[in-house]
Amino acid sequence: MEGENNMFICPNAFCISQDLHSSNGYHEVVMIYSYSETFEKAEKEALHCFVRIVKTVIEELNKTIQIGTWALKLINVNNKELKKDCETLYNADIAIVECTRKDANVFYMLGMAHALGCLVCPCFRADTVEEKAEGNTETGKKAARDTGIKIPFDVHGRQSLIYRVVNIEDQEDLKEKLINWINHCIGLNE
Repeated sequence: MEGENNMFICPNAFCISQDLHSSNGYHEVVMIYSYSETFEKAEKEALHCFVRIVKTVIEELNKTIQIGTWALKLINVNNKELKKDCETLYNADIAIVECTRKDANVFYMLGMAHALGCLVCPCFRADTVEEKAEGNTETGKKAARDTGIKIPFDVHGRQSLIYRVVNIEDQEDLKEKLINWINHCIGLNE
């Protein structure tokens, strides 16, 4: 029905600039990921590097963007604390979701983040994933052509942040991509 719902949904939008949940100047960024001691050494190191870079980005937000205080909270979906994780996600403004392992619990939390109105950035590490993208959207096809990423169908229609952490240049590139994405989300890159 026309006029009933003024919300426009754009499935291919990387981010839509919007007001953040918080009105008191305190903003939460949540990072959702899957981690286990059973992961291979290279995978653990890549994930630790990703977490370190996300923490650095949030520290820089606090120094450079004078829009309140930014806090980072981590959700490891393997920690078996679903109630606490849901409460953390409920208060979040932004969710950075490490999706490389295609863990069902990560995607569950990613869906919750969308449902709760968080600005969501799905991230895939390019140096570990398969050769083809699923689905038929141009966004997914472009990601597959450019990076060799196989993006799952349920996030395929949304643009994702593709990254590597192999060397310092890759790590700096990831940091810059995250800063630009967050700046765009809060309306500083328009």
